[in-house]
Amino acid sequence: MSDEHTSPIKTPKQLLIVLLLAFLIPITLFLLLSQLITGVKREDTGETEARVLSRIKPVGEVTLASGTDATATNAATGPGTAAPAASPPVATAAPAAKAGAPLDLQSGQAMMQKDGCAACHAVDKAVVGPPYSQVAAKYRGDKTAAAKLEQKVKAGGSGVWGPVPMPPNTAVRDADIKALVSWILSLK
Repeated sequence: MSDEHTSPIKTPKQLLIVLLLAFLIPITLFLLLSQLITGVKREDTGETEARVLSRIKPVGEVTLASGTDATATNAATGPGTAAPAASPPVATAAPAAKAGAPLDLQSGQAMMQKDGCAACHAVDKAVVGPPYSQVAAKYRGDKTAAAKLEQKVKAGGSGVWGPVPMPPNTAVRDADIKALVSWILSLK
C-alpha cells in the first residue's frame, strides 16, 4: 500500500482556478435561477386591466372615507403610520322588478353586479363559474330547477360545474336570489 495521494490539481495556478470557479459557479447559478423565477410572465388572456377591474369592482372596491385620496391621507398621518379605516362601499340598488315578473337583461346584470355575482359569472362566457346561458340550458325543462338553484346560491356548492366551489351567499336577500335565479333560467 502506498500513502501517496494523487490529485488532478498539480500547480498553485490550477488550485486558484478551482477555488475561483467553486465560488463563481454557485453564485452564477443562483443569479440565473432568481432571474428565471422573477422574470416569468403569465400569458396574456386578452383582458385589459380596466375590464378586470370593472369585473371585480363589486367585491373588490375600496373607498376612502370623506373623499380623501391616499396621498392626502398618508401626508396627514405621516409615512409608516396606519391610515384611518375606510368606510365600506355603498352598493347601488338594482332597478326594482315588478313583483313576480322576471328581470330584463339590464336589470338582471345590474343585480348581478350589486350582489357580487359578476366577479365569477357572466351571461355568455365562463369566468370562474359557468356562464348563465349554460346554466339556463342545463336546467331548461326541469320543474325543480328554481328551488335547487336558489338553495345552491344561498348555501354554495361544488362538483356540478367543475372543481372550483361556489361560496355561500348568505348576505344576499332571498328575494334577490329568487329574482336572479328566475332571470338566469329565462336566458336563452
